Amino acid sequence: TQVTVTVPATAVVGVGSLVVSSPNGTDSTTFEVLTSAPTAAFVAVTGHAGDTVSISGTNLFDVSGVVWNGRSLDFVVNSRTSITATIPTDASGTGVFTVTTGHGVATTANAFTVGAPTITSVTAAGDPGSQITITGTYLSSATHVTWNGMNLTHLLAKC
Repeated sequence: TQVTVTVPATAVVGVGSLVVSSPNGTDSTTFEVLTSAPTAAFVAVTGHAGDTVSISGTNLFDVSGVVWNGRSLDFVVNSRTSITATIPTDASGTGVFTVTTGHGVATTANAFTVGAPTITSVTAAGDPGSQITITGTYLSSATHVTWNGMNLTHLLAKC
């Protein structure tokens, strides 16, 4: 005969005593919990679309998905404690990261925000047809640039 039980997600990794009891007695053997539910955290709280974000945690070896703000991300498992994931180039908003493994789901406690573009400087005034350079933060995800409502040709954004 058989009995099937589930190892709790909170079980500590390691060797322990497995005991089966009945009204007629008990029997025991050793049993090893190989891994427990994953955990995940990250350091950066803001960034921009296209950024690669480092996620650290535990038991991240069999990752099947990483999601941020409801969107599936491209990711690389670097080790049992490290993942890098890429924020989509058209991303915006704020959200937590959720990492799914074969042993459970881990969600980061802090949210990550894709920052809005900020202009810190512009080259001196330009003649019609000349190029100007806009310097600032979070410009790599810019979708368009306007001047007095007129669309300008977007050549290259530098962060």
